[in-house]
Amino acid sequence: NNMIVSDKIAVQEIISFAKANDIKDVIISPGSRNAPFTISFTHDPFFNCHSVVDERSAAFIGLGMTQAINKPVILVCTSGSAALNYSPAIVEAYNQGLPLLIITADRPSNGYRIGDGQCFNQTSIYHNYIKYDEHILECEDEKSINDKLKNAFNLLFSSPFGPVHVNVSFSEPLYNTFEKHTQELVDYKIIQHKEVETGLADTLVDKWKSYQRKLILVFQGVNASIGKTLEELMQRDSSVYVLSETLANLSSQSINTSIDRTIEGIETRIKDVRPDLIVTIGKNIISKKIKHLFRKYKPQAHWSFSNPLKQDYFIIKADHFNFEPHVLFNHLPVNESSDFQEKWNQLNKQRKEAHKVFLARAPFSDLLVFNEFNKLFLRESIQLGNSSVIRYVQLFDQQSTCKHFSNRGVSGIDGCTSTAIGFAHKNKGQTIFITGDLSFFYDGNAFWNNLDVNLSIYVINNGGGSIFGIIDGPSKYEKSLPFFKTPHQYSIKTFCKLNKLSYSYVKDLESLRSDIKEAKKGIHVTEVDTSEVNNEEVLHSYFKNLNINQLKPMSC
Repeated sequence: NNMIVSDKIAVQEIISFAKANDIKDVIISPGSRNAPFTISFTHDPFFNCHSVVDERSAAFIGLGMTQAINKPVILVCTSGSAALNYSPAIVEAYNQGLPLLIITADRPSNGYRIGDGQCFNQTSIYHNYIKYDEHILECEDEKSINDKLKNAFNLLFSSPFGPVHVNVSFSEPLYNTFEKHTQELVDYKIIQHKEVETGLADTLVDKWKSYQRKLILVFQGVNASIGKTLEELMQRDSSVYVLSETLANLSSQSINTSIDRTIEGIETRIKDVRPDLIVTIGKNIISKKIKHLFRKYKPQAHWSFSNPLKQDYFIIKADHFNFEPHVLFNHLPVNESSDFQEKWNQLNKQRKEAHKVFLARAPFSDLLVFNEFNKLFLRESIQLGNSSVIRYVQLFDQQSTCKHFSNRGVSGIDGCTSTAIGFAHKNKGQTIFITGDLSFFYDGNAFWNNLDVNLSIYVINNGGGSIFGIIDGPSKYEKSLPFFKTPHQYSIKTFCKLNKLSYSYVKDLESLRSDIKEAKKGIHVTEVDTSEVNNEEVLHSYFKNLNINQLKPMSC
């Protein structure tokens, strides 16, 4: 079959690379300078093209799609400030290790000098948070363009994954096309190589034996199969304990999925549970408590797997490894002589009991709402907003059938809704999005697109910026607190009406439960109003009561 395609060589080459490597999803934001791409992608039935006006939202929607399908997504925008609006999502993708292909159209290189509109120096604009960037001039020959793109696509498909930027300058005319014959694409196929450092894993076994107590921490962006490997390791080695964050999506009887609940006030027992070696797997720790704890009580050594940013979480120099950790764990010896795992199990058991007792008497509050979410969402994919939302979720044992996702790379609130919409568009099952009121309004342009999605959104309306009442510091400065918490008069109901979104309102446990059980189609927003109680005080009381056997009264 013949396809209508732009006469620009760079466009033809990018189309060929994308098709050969099965990249189907393209998010296009409107503009003139990117017209050669818009025409070529939309006239080829191979591609799923999505139109999103706001580039900031478009990039986060692409990020959400990538989370759902584990494949690259293409973003295409026009020249000028449009490209800068991609920045928040690109830095998020970079820190999460997600493969986005960002294509920015540009004016000829003399455009800025002669005062053309929508024009600035677009080369290397994402320099500090991009895996690779390439600039293609229109005057280059086909081989030069092909070589540059082959390099870009190779890096897009190589580990550690991350966003790749291709900036392409076009002169006018922009709308010329021709019919191109279907071509053989074998030369455009990227062959992926995966290295396994088995030799290095062997040398670590002796070092492992030299540490008496080992704590393994698992975070976002890990292969789910690691869960079974870690369970087996704990069964045969009593000197090992595993703590896992919600976004790791691991769940078992032996793996502890509630870090903050377990380690609150742990310093009184630190002798029993302090590790000699900490092994981290994944990217981006959510828990501040665990970072602060082991920065104070530093381990002798820190081994880090699957973290391309090579961060030293505990302020000691970490050993960073690129191979999958199960290569090491499957070869470790049996060790039944340690009480390290048992000490952690005892602590976890006591905290679980205190957690249960406190929730039985807690008022309708953010904490109680998240308890209901944890009980009633059993087979859904859950997108989590940032700030207080992600921290509340981490206080509960994870349901094995749920999958959790969130923007915990740079951890901003700016694109959480767009990410959830992009994810839901590609997710085959039910998608839930739990967010705060400020985050919901901040990313309001997420609803300004034509994506077909089933997404249930729960907006926790606690009166604005609850996180700043929870963390130490802001609440000490009464005059400044409104600037931290930013209370507002905006109505979620009116916003939903403006955007033609179905809406419901709950302010007690019974109505929340019936709302969750109700079948919903399309995008539905439920406002969960917890503003009648002092949520920060409830949470502070919760943490106080984790440390004791007898409940202290709540002062709220």
